[in-house]
This record gives sequence, C-alpha cells and structure tokens, in this order.
Amino acid sequence: MLCYKSILWEQYHPERSDVMASRQQSSLLFPRNENGTSAQVGFANTQIALLSDTDAGHIATLLEQVQALLNTHGCSKEMKTKEDLFPFMLQVGSRLDRGIVRKDEPNEDSLFIAQSILHTLSAPARRFALFVVADGMGGQEQGQEASQLALESLAEYVYTSLCSKDPTPDAFVSLLQKGFQSANQAIYLHNQKSGSNMGTTMTAILISDSTAYIAHTGDSRAYLYRQPTGLIQLTHDHSLVAALVEVGAIQPEEVYTHPGRNQIYRYVGRTATVEVDIESVPLAAGDRLLLCSDGLWEMVRDPQIADILARPVRDPSETADRLVQAALTGGGEDNVGVIVVQV
Repeated sequence: MLCYKSILWEQYHPERSDVMASRQQSSLLFPRNENGTSAQVGFANTQIALLSDTDAGHIATLLEQVQALLNTHGCSKEMKTKEDLFPFMLQVGSRLDRGIVRKDEPNEDSLFIAQSILHTLSAPARRFALFVVADGMGGQEQGQEASQLALESLAEYVYTSLCSKDPTPDAFVSLLQKGFQSANQAIYLHNQKSGSNMGTTMTAILISDSTAYIAHTGDSRAYLYRQPTGLIQLTHDHSLVAALVEVGAIQPEEVYTHPGRNQIYRYVGRTATVEVDIESVPLAAGDRLLLCSDGLWEMVRDPQIADILARPVRDPSETADRLVQAALTGGGEDNVGVIVVQV
C-alpha cells in the first residue's frame, strides 16, 4: 500500500483514503489562566497531522483535542501572507507504507507532524515544530494502537504544557522528558488494566527557532543531513544488535542480518517509567532532518539514505517517496514510516 502526506505552510494533500490525516489552523492565541490573567505563550498558523492506518474518527479526536486547547480563550491575528510565514514554517514531507512482506497486516507505524509560530509576551515570534515517529509492537492490532496512543499522549502533554508558561531551552528538554513519561504511563496503565503487552518505539524532534531537541527510545531513528558533513545519525538504537556492536561481539554490517536484530531493550510502555535519550543540535539553512522507523534503515543502508537526502527537490515529499521506494526495493520486510524536514 502506497500512502503519503506532505504538509507545507500553504499546502495540504489528503492523497489516499487509507491513510487518515487532518490539518487544523488556529489564530494567534494567548490562553488565559484560571485566575483570568493572560498566559505567556500563544500560537499562530498551527498545522497538525497524525498519519496512521486507522479510522478517521480516532485521529480526529486528537486533532479536535489540540485545536480545542488552542481555541479555549481569546485570539489575536493570524499571519496570512507568504512573506509573513516564510521565516517560520518548515517544508515537510512524510509517508507511510505497509511494506511488501506485511502488506496485509495493520500498519504499526504512526507519524505526528505539527508546526506553529510560537509567540510569547517576553520574546519575538519564533518557529515551533514537533515531529514524531512511533513503531508499535504487541501483535495483531495492538502495535498500531500503541503507536497511536503514544503520539496522542505526547502531543497533548506538549501543547498543554506550552500553553501554561514561557518556555526556555531547559524547559524544552524537560517538556520532552515528561511528555515521553506521559506516553509511557498511558500505554503501561493500559497494559496493566487489559493484560496486554503492547509497546512502541518513539523518536521525536522538537524545533524551537534554530535549535532541534531530539528525544528517543527504541530503534526508530533521527538523522541530520548537512553539507559538506554528510549524514549524521542523531539517535542511538536501544537494541540487542547495537549493544553487541558496542562491545565488539559483532561487526556493524551484521546488524542487518543478525537473528536478534528485532530485539529492543528499551521502549515506551515496557515498565512504569522509561529512560529517554535527549540531545540538542543547532540547525542551519539547508539542513535536512529525517525521522524513520526501522522499516527504512534496515532495508536501506546509510550511504544510500545520504544519497537520497542529498538530491535537490522542490518538495520534501519527493524525498520521502524515494526513501520508501528504496525500502520496498530492498525487500520491504516491515512497515515504513518517514518524515523529511527541510530547514
């Protein structure tokens, strides 16, 4: 099944009905606190999408919740012209595919894309974006449910928290850490109540102005492609094979064929709390960010990923298409989810 989605600051394409997604826009908001005073943070020109193989109603719930949060109290103006928006909004392309081997099974990958113009009372407007990939596990449809639930919980926590205080760089790190714990608790408690054993990887990039904050657990990945440096892996796989490479028990190339390559030791929902790796990197014009599930990087080696990211394109969705097609050509053994961000 071939499905993809591209979000630009002026463009929205629901290409296929088998991937349900939506976008909402809000005016510039300064929500009011319970005592009636203005909050410190507002959003303008918010664009939101959640991509997953599921029914539209489930996804609409998340989008309605976030939109309701943003629209709760008061609004000012919305930036409407290309000139106003250009310094803030990123070009983003994304795509989901079930792959070849698992084409008749539920897609366990889910993607979340949101970007806004963030306003505070103490600082000028700046870029804000949140991109997340989650690869669920648990068998049958539980993997799909886990990845969706994780994204919903993280997004709700991030936007609720941002509406309550003026964020600092340290606050963004804390925001991601606590957001991951919120997602972990949602899945862990679900498992405790239902007797299920579902979980999910989750890799997120939060962008504020010209800094990217990366939060990660599992074996989905985030990459940065920058000229002339090339491709940089921003995350570390929490997997058996990665641990074996670290201690010299196997060679890096054996990661792709080792019988234990699908075993991960850290993921969302496994225990009552989850350990999260968090890093930050400064961004520069021309950078490209890639978030992907293991369905991409296990089928496509890093040099080929770098080659695809290096090609100039008008729309990052073209790059997302090429990456997924490369995964299918390489065997398509798993679901594939990718987000490509052009800075």
